[in-house]
Amino acid sequence: MDPEVVLALLSAASFAASHVVSKRGLQGTSVTAGLMVIVGGAWIVVSIPVLLDPPESVSSRSLVLFAVSGLSAPAVSRAAALAGVHALGPSISVPIQQGLRPLIALPAAALLLGEALGVLRGVGVALIVAGGWFLSRQPGGGTADVPIDLTLEEAEGLAGPSSVRTRVRHRTAALSSGFRPGIVYPVVAAFAYATSDLLVKSGLDSTSEPAFGASLSIGVGFLVWCVAHAFPSVRRRFRLGRDAGWLVLSGALMGTAILLLFNALDRGDVSVVAPVVSTQPLLVFLFSALILRHRERRDPSMLLAGGVVVIGTILVSL
Repeated sequence: MDPEVVLALLSAASFAASHVVSKRGLQGTSVTAGLMVIVGGAWIVVSIPVLLDPPESVSSRSLVLFAVSGLSAPAVSRAAALAGVHALGPSISVPIQQGLRPLIALPAAALLLGEALGVLRGVGVALIVAGGWFLSRQPGGGTADVPIDLTLEEAEGLAGPSSVRTRVRHRTAALSSGFRPGIVYPVVAAFAYATSDLLVKSGLDSTSEPAFGASLSIGVGFLVWCVAHAFPSVRRRFRLGRDAGWLVLSGALMGTAILLLFNALDRGDVSVVAPVVSTQPLLVFLFSALILRHRERRDPSMLLAGGVVVIGTILVSL
């Protein structure tokens, strides 16, 4: 197995664990607060190799590309991904965003970077889209459940405050329309991740400094959200819950995943690395069963759709 494929698989495992752990940590914590903890922790992790072995020189072109990639991922992508995990659960949100990611990245890599896109990869992308589309729909003919992103306090008080009951009714109505509420979040995350993959690969072509590129990219994303917290409307939504310690672990896993991803892109093509990293759904199902247990709903159809996405990504990587 090629080194870039191994690195991409390890990155997928780390990303998947980060998504699942973040769902656990978001109990009672706002998405904006969770984002700051996770991205800040990831930045610390990716900066350690740079401090131990700083680069001798980096081209100005690479600096610009890495910085711009940070605006896509993690500034936009992680915020959208975290909101998607909070609203939909990792077993639904992650397959959608990772299914769309190669669909966007592969044609762009072929057009902009001159990478090959054969028949097998085309079939793989079709399977990825089919699996992601199925997971984006409400199963059971629109029969709604209690939303999985309710906090424990809200779930225990469904018979109490009318505001909570109103929230449940609104979300039930949204589910009955066919699409899951919050579906836009993983879609936005997919576009941001694919854009970042292309920018990172272009930056690494100019200078082979994966750790430095990862540190600069995450640093820019973290800075964007630090600036955003200067606005009162954003600060008001900053709330840490009692399980926020899980978000520190999520940040460490995210930092590890990004380091592995940058090293994989340094060695291989976007058209190989992006689909392999998109094998996250199968790992998310496994980690969800181990960590979340009964906190989010799973059924055989969701597992089947996740398997279709994984098969598609394998075909794309051949």
